[in-house]
Amino acid sequence: MEAIKKKRPDLILLDIIMPGIDGFETCRRLKQDATLANIPVIFLTAKTEKEEVIAGLELGAVDYVTKPFNEKELLTRVNTHLELQMVKEKLRDSIATRDKLFSIISHDLNGILGGMQSIAQLLTNKKTLPDVETRENWLQMLLQAATQGYDLLKSSYNI
Repeated sequence: MEAIKKKRPDLILLDIIMPGIDGFETCRRLKQDATLANIPVIFLTAKTEKEEVIAGLELGAVDYVTKPFNEKELLTRVNTHLELQMVKEKLRDSIATRDKLFSIISHDLNGILGGMQSIAQLLTNKKTLPDVETRENWLQMLLQAATQGYDLLKSSYNI
């Protein structure tokens, strides 16, 4: 486990029959460690019972190949899972970027809408009716804030 943490492989081929802890326990530990859980694990083993295949997949392995194995088939599966891992990482990055963008837009809209709300409250307060010039300035500020909010939303669709 320490070697895996240091090396951080792109994919792990794991046998079930190993000295010390078996492959199932190793996989379980990998998947419980947040820093290692995303590394794809492929079981490569002589164990062919359906229960063992199911157990391996339920532990989080992405594939299960039995021995004797076809080298070309194994390499194809490894490449497929490496490509899938790259796509998952790109998707995670895209989601993080989207979330950051939404956070920024939300923050900006909060300020704009808060300002609009304050101006609307001033305009509707019958106790402090402003003069016509002040009222006109507030309406212009309200229109400007609405335009900023609209432009912000419109530009976020083009990103």
